[in-house]
Amino acid sequence: MEAVNKHKNASVDVGQVMFGQTITISGDILRQFDGRHAASPKKWALNQGDGNGTGVVPYNYKPKSFVNALQWAIGLEIFLMAEDPWRVLFSTDHPNGALFVRYPEIFHLLMDKDERARWLDDLPEASREVSNLAGITRELTLSELAVITRAAPAKLLGLTDRGHLAPGAIADIAVYAEQKNKTAMFSAADLVFKSGELVVRKGKVVRVTYGRCYHVEPGFDAQIEKRVKTFYDRYYGVDPSWFGVSDAVTTRRDASRRSQRRDDMAELKVKGVTIIETFAEAFPMVGTRIIITAPTMEWALISARTMTGFATSVIACGAEAGIERTLSRKETPDGRPGVAVLLFTMNADKLQTQLRNRVGQCVLTSPGSACFAGLEGEKSLKLGSSLRFFGDGWQMSKVLGGKRYWRIPVMDGEFVCEDKTGLTKKAVGGGNLLVLGKTHAAVLAACTRAVKAMAELPDVITPFPGGIVRSGSKVGSKYKGQIASTNDAYCPSLKGAVKSELPLNVEAVLEIVIDGLTAEAIHKAMHAGIHAIAKGGAREGVTHITAGNYGGNLGPHHFHLKEIVG
Repeated sequence: MEAVNKHKNASVDVGQVMFGQTITISGDILRQFDGRHAASPKKWALNQGDGNGTGVVPYNYKPKSFVNALQWAIGLEIFLMAEDPWRVLFSTDHPNGALFVRYPEIFHLLMDKDERARWLDDLPEASREVSNLAGITRELTLSELAVITRAAPAKLLGLTDRGHLAPGAIADIAVYAEQKNKTAMFSAADLVFKSGELVVRKGKVVRVTYGRCYHVEPGFDAQIEKRVKTFYDRYYGVDPSWFGVSDAVTTRRDASRRSQRRDDMAELKVKGVTIIETFAEAFPMVGTRIIITAPTMEWALISARTMTGFATSVIACGAEAGIERTLSRKETPDGRPGVAVLLFTMNADKLQTQLRNRVGQCVLTSPGSACFAGLEGEKSLKLGSSLRFFGDGWQMSKVLGGKRYWRIPVMDGEFVCEDKTGLTKKAVGGGNLLVLGKTHAAVLAACTRAVKAMAELPDVITPFPGGIVRSGSKVGSKYKGQIASTNDAYCPSLKGAVKSELPLNVEAVLEIVIDGLTAEAIHKAMHAGIHAIAKGGAREGVTHITAGNYGGNLGPHHFHLKEIVG
């Protein structure tokens, strides 16, 4: 402290350590990673982002620890050895050194040498020997304490309207009843005024008010922005805008701004990709699963792809269908390569019609194929029992394991088909994600990753070409008889002509539509999709992930993106 006292332009701030449990929080991710071994209790959370990170490590400062005892003593020494209290700032670096609720105890230690001596008695002898604290008899006055905790910070920060009681100052005032026990005295103020309003009386909150956020806006040479961007691109691979602070945080001035600030602060990002706080609106459907087998996987896939063709949307296709997954020989009823197919419509009668027509025209006709039930549902659908009439009286059936199978003669042998398959009324259609980005290539690559991730999950399909939709639609049209038309609010080429939902830097939007046998399956698929989309981060050109809905008026299933990401 001799150097600080000598140089009048030097100031110090102290993060006072106090014994007991606290938690350390730091953006120095490597230091926190190294410090995790000292975590007490043995829990810690570290997050390394693309351009930054943070670590949360709990810590228990122990009076019997030589290092901890020395940390505690050094902080008090700095306060007490500083000749000019106007150049010393008080804190505990909350919560790293101690929680701010420990302030009363620290004030007591600074104002009472006997209290310090009592604490020193419990410390290791080795730490007492290397500390000067025992020989310091200075006791801070209430005035000096007010300086280091209030007046000096205000002065050094240039806040001329606070830190004093002169006319025109902000009346932030705490009033205490004098007590010998300073810990008790500072633990409960008799009166607290916030901007002149009484907010605490006798230690009890009597009124809740909201403060203001202060910030500085220094001028700078705009040319530095180019250098900063180059630096971040080279060393971090991210845009400097990632580290920007929302205007809503720094411009709030009164309680009327609370909700806006909360909304902005709640903005969710995954690797720099903004997740819009909205929901995908989906509707009930009926669905089924069938299993198609063939002599080879190639022919099983040919049959399945043909059957699920022209089945992207019930709006014009009558059904929505897709390949759920391929099946190994061990997973199929007849021990041959197979494919599981999901089929959805709006009601059971339409599902029965679509199933009969699609299996009859696309599976029965496919060389070497067979068809089996893939779902035990609440009700049953006719499968082989509907197609058997193609055998023209030559068809045969046999019951095996309690299930009936039909053998229908065809030119390459027999078409084997199970009598019935199950139907579920718990199916959901229309789960969706909208992906926004700076280039078509970036959005297409992100959506391709998402579809691939969803394909790994059971009970869902993405029925559009390659699982991706370029022509998202809205209900209705300016043309009579057209039940759906282009979603103009998300068309980049119409940003200047319509009420667009797109930021200026977005030049491409693609959609992924998901159908599932259950709502839970949709939820899991959307979760996997969101994280797959954001895998490349904003640096690859994807800017936002959102979802389509109709204000909650179309379907009862609402998949909120923020909940799904969590």
